Amino acid sequence: MAEVEHGPIITERILNEIRYPVAITELIRFLESGKLAQITEEHRTAIGNYQSVEIDGETYFGNMKNGKGVSSVLYLAKQYGEAKVIAELKDIEKFLAG
Repeated sequence: MAEVEHGPIITERILNEIRYPVAITELIRFLESGKLAQITEEHRTAIGNYQSVEIDGETYFGNMKNGKGVSSVLYLAKQYGEAKVIAELKDIEKFLAG
């Protein structure tokens, strides 16, 4: 059976929450680090509550004013794969840069 192509993973609601370039850049940096498998539900909750997390001695998502959107994107990356989410984030980043 052929795979059905779906629209964007990152919805407009989530995009409105992560629209700041610093959040998008940090998400890309984290997802490209290959550490997504180490993110726990506790990490996602902390990020959603605007707290940074430390993984392998490196701090991620510090000073995020849009933690709930960031946490949602991490959930989507776990569900749909890092590569697809990174590609969408890079497209969003280019669009915002003009």
